[in-house]
Amino acid sequence: GVAEGLETALCLEAVAGERLYLHLSRKPKEDSLQSLLQLFVEGAAAHGIPFEVVRKKINVSHPELAWEHEAFAYKNVAAATLSSSPSPGSQLARTSPLDDRVNLELLQRNIRFVAEVLFRHLHGLKGFNETVFTGSLAPSPRFLSSWLGFFAEHPRATPFLPKDDPVVAALTKTLRMSLSSVSRDDRSLSAERRLDYRFYGSASGGAA
Repeated sequence: GVAEGLETALCLEAVAGERLYLHLSRKPKEDSLQSLLQLFVEGAAAHGIPFEVVRKKINVSHPELAWEHEAFAYKNVAAATLSSSPSPGSQLARTSPLDDRVNLELLQRNIRFVAEVLFRHLHGLKGFNETVFTGSLAPSPRFLSSWLGFFAEHPRATPFLPKDDPVVAALTKTLRMSLSSVSRDDRSLSAERRLDYRFYGSASGGAA
């Protein structure tokens, strides 16, 4: 599966805030995650972005994962979640219909920041003396605004997403415009200890 082949998983959640937090379940031991963490710290300082690393152990007694990266951590994948929230909220609260209130300039700034960090991480580079994602490579405000409007019109709470969900389909289509290979893994990434939910529809609709 996809999860078993991952070296590092970076989850993004609500990244349009002034301050960003990188959430970890433990102190990183893996070289890949240590390198990524260091790049985030250095990149934030270079771009003048308030940044903080938050380490919090997984609450094994709670039936709901606090952050998305915890699902990967349970599968022994080095993982972290980047968010503008210092603490987790409920899953339903994370997919607010009020996405049209997002600060577009902050979103653009933070997307560029993440792109600069990942570019250096993937290519084994250090230092932020030069900005890579400028000009035609910079995040497009029009493109971002279009996506914000799209997200505001579609619910996307993870437990209720069907395989043919328009959000998943749109993301897949957009990725295929820029990448030579895009694959979907529809398997649940929930931790094994997490409760299983079964949703029943009408008699004709069956159950999920």
